[in-house]
Amino acid sequence: KKGFCIDWLSYPAPVAPKFIGTHVFEDYDLERLRSYIDWKPFFDVWQLRGKYPNRGFPKIFNDKAVGQEAKKVYDDAQSLLTVLITQRKLQARGIIGFWHTQSEQG
Repeated sequence: KKGFCIDWLSYPAPVAPKFIGTHVFEDYDLERLRSYIDWKPFFDVWQLRGKYPNRGFPKIFNDKAVGQEAKKVYDDAQSLLTVLITQRKLQARGIIGFWHTQSEQG
């Protein structure tokens, strides 16, 4: 009675995965991953923290105190990232998995 209960019938049916088990990505395209990079830790390491409301990426570029330097180090990082990708200096590998699940109400 105290367990977490969800009325699954009120939700749309989930899409079945195309496979069960694991799938390995041996050499995933880094260019496809580029737009998912979280740049906040990058700016934090450089101690570039904008004042609200310019704290996050890309708003930090609008910050009066650190915006110009943030844009400079970001552009440098983009250039280096382009070199690393085009010269295949880095390789992205990953693994995902889907398994059957079952829950019993007790």
